[in-house]
Amino acid sequence: MTMTKKTLSRTDRVAADQAMIDGTTANQAKLPGSFPLGSKTITPPEVIQVYEQRLVTARAAVAAEAARAAAVKADQDMRAQTRGLTLEYKRLILAMFAGSPDVLGTFGLKQTRPTPPSAATKAAAAAKAKATRKGVKAPAPAPAPQGTPVAAPPASAATAATAAGSAKSPS
Repeated sequence: MTMTKKTLSRTDRVAADQAMIDGTTANQAKLPGSFPLGSKTITPPEVIQVYEQRLVTARAAVAAEAARAAAVKADQDMRAQTRGLTLEYKRLILAMFAGSPDVLGTFGLKQTRPTPPSAATKAAAAAKAKATRKGVKAPAPAPAPQGTPVAAPPASAATAATAAGSAKSPS
């Protein structure tokens, strides 16, 4: 017969340990005075004591997890509340000591370098420069549709007359 090992949650393990304590206490008269377990001989009260120690450590772990969760939440809240102030202070220090990397190092900061342009930005700039040298402006990016079509401007009277006159010319 093979046994599958199921991983229990801490709550399940605590409940199982408490059930073992309750069962051992309730049936202590039916158990032998002592019995061999591994290389030791142990009594029912000693078994109960072992299970009680397991309960104490499990409850301490639960309390520690709750305290940790509370401390992490407090840290996250504090960082969220003070983020604006700390970013502004860092910017101020960087501006004040931009020429003194040794002073910035005492703050744990480094001089900022301008961000290099991306390949797409460089390609767009090159295309624009090439078009400008030819005397042709680079096409402006098409505006995104807004949802309502824009009506074509009405034709002027002169344009309409010219179009009408050219339609009658083939005679």
